[in-house]
Amino acid sequence: MRFLKSPLISLLLIVIISASCSDYQKVLKSNDYTRKYELAKELYVKKDYQKA
Repeated sequence: MRFLKSPLISLLLIVIISASCSDYQKVLKSNDYTRKYELAKELYVKKDYQKA
């Protein structure tokens, strides 16, 4: 893949991927069970059953 040879594009992709899952991971690791329950309900409504 030619476009991945550019360090700037590779770095940008890594930042986007890591930023997109950070909120979910923070809630998952926390001890706030109310927030976990609320997130699970939100994900269930969005039909993201794997994370809910």
